[in-house]
Amino acid sequence: MSYVLMKSTVHLTLLLVCASAQAATIAVSPWTPIFKGIDLASGQQTPTVAGEVRLQVLCMRVDLTDPDIVLFTTPHCTNCALETLAENTSHFFEQYGAQVAVNGGFYASSSGPSDTPLGTPDDLYDLAICTGAVVSTAHTAGYLATLLFTTNNQAFYVPTNSPATNTTGIYTAITGNKALLVNGVNVRPSTPNDLDPRTAFGLSQDRRYLYLMVIDGRDNAWIGWRARWRRSSGTARASPCNSRPTSAPRPTGRTFQVP
Repeated sequence: MSYVLMKSTVHLTLLLVCASAQAATIAVSPWTPIFKGIDLASGQQTPTVAGEVRLQVLCMRVDLTDPDIVLFTTPHCTNCALETLAENTSHFFEQYGAQVAVNGGFYASSSGPSDTPLGTPDDLYDLAICTGAVVSTAHTAGYLATLLFTTNNQAFYVPTNSPATNTTGIYTAITGNKALLVNGVNVRPSTPNDLDPRTAFGLSQDRRYLYLMVIDGRDNAWIGWRARWRRSSGTARASPCNSRPTSAPRPTGRTFQVP
């Protein structure tokens, strides 16, 4: 059984779409199986002239048609005043016995300057569903790009979940802020002043594969670069899914964690 936990949360041939004046070196690994139904690839963009950006990328490809894949997000907390409890990805990963876990989802204290202590009650921004139970409703303007999954991992991407979509039959859901890719088209302009590492989730055009990507590198125009990496990795639909500089990738043994 392969557990893919999202903390609320093709052979890879990346031909990064760059401006003609840029000549950064792009190195990308092939997809490597790490668990049943889960492949991992890495990429690196190395600047060769002034003004180019340095990026380190890890991307997991999850086969949603594999019957042993189980998706799980942060559950609703019990006997607490808010929606869920603050936790880091490593703790989440170990607590639920996952094979892979990734940082994701915006929350009330995510604007910083630092995370709340582990176990502190917190509210999520917009729709989140864990094992069929609604953790957070669709209610926050600006946090609208939602991935939804049925019990058999049939996936749906709603780039703008307003008015809120019908969640009947939805088993898992997680929300980012705004769409990066819609039908393979980069719809998000670059924001060169926002340099933090990030997480992005996406789906292949046929909705067979779920992509979980983290980019580490505080260089200019990371959102624009991330959208191009997602498009080049086979993703047709994608959105950013975390709001803090916590997405630096860290592989541990045969697992993949985002601290």
